[in-house]
Amino acid sequence: SRPAGMESRGAWIVSSHLFGNRDRMQGKYDVRATAAKTGLWGLDREEAEYWTVRRDTANQPLDGSRHDYVLRFDKAHMPPARAFWSLVVYDKDGFFAANPINRYSIGDRTQGLVFDSDGSLTLYVQHAPPGGVRDANWLPTPDGPFSLTLRLYYPVGSDTYAPPVPVVTR
Repeated sequence: SRPAGMESRGAWIVSSHLFGNRDRMQGKYDVRATAAKTGLWGLDREEAEYWTVRRDTANQPLDGSRHDYVLRFDKAHMPPARAFWSLVVYDKDGFFAANPINRYSIGDRTQGLVFDSDGSLTLYVQHAPPGGVRDANWLPTPDGPFSLTLRLYYPVGSDTYAPPVPVVTR
């Protein structure tokens, strides 16, 4: 069972009902407690949605010391955000982990992203640089357990959206 205000979408957990204005949250003390514990000051669901994944396609915990991963967003299934989206990596304690390029998130505003010939976007989520042109799409991970959070700002059509799950490549 998921905490109040959160729902599962495959391997991802979405917190679209976790935050809201005073009227929407009236009497929802269990949801408000979960919000205070997981992400105080989150935006209303019309403004942002927060998706978190901690497991790969084999249902194994994400771990930068053991595996490299890819997330491939098909052209027709890019994150549905009217403003922008970002994918953020957090260490096991929920903090940014130092990395050689000081990149803690990647998204549609990241300069220099390289799209595949079919218009899809492949992100390389791993501890060491993937090398070559793939470095432009690299989201460095800590050398150990981590989680990913996908943020959609001004989401549209996200009720049926399911982001890709990290696929192990090494």
